[in-house]
Amino acid sequence: TDIAASHYAKDAIQWAWENGYCDGVSSMEFAPDQGLSRAMLVTILWRMAERPHEISSGFRDVPDGKWYSEAIAWAASLDLVSGAAPGLFAPDAPITREQLAVILWRYAGSPKAAAALSAYSDGEQVSAYAREAMAWAVETGILTGANDRLMPKSGATRAQAVLMLQRFD
Repeated sequence: TDIAASHYAKDAIQWAWENGYCDGVSSMEFAPDQGLSRAMLVTILWRMAERPHEISSGFRDVPDGKWYSEAIAWAASLDLVSGAAPGLFAPDAPITREQLAVILWRYAGSPKAAAALSAYSDGEQVSAYAREAMAWAVETGILTGANDRLMPKSGATRAQAVLMLQRFD
């Protein structure tokens, strides 16, 4: 009920819901402008990968049996995620747009990219570790930016994330 017919990510939200990749926050709401956590992103990707089974992530803050435990273990086993600090994943922390790009880039095999981030007014704000991933995301059209900005350090909303994931898929 909270997705207008004209919402920019309406088709992506429908795609994510119909494929079972992403649930709403209730039976009637998606909360498109709510931030997406690190655990939520990895869980969506894990669902897209058809829920492969993994035992343990090795992160001290990811106990077994949580809704995100297997997804984080899977992502860690593929080196898609390295954690927020040594031994910690920070599952409830908001995922930034550059972190989302890095995880997708790693999942795609870390392909070379040459897009110029300088075309965006905040291109120089992209962290060094995320520069090639952001360039790849721009080059492939996964990330288009808004108003000439990439907003790399901004938290990704649920709508932005499923739109990027649909473009990735």
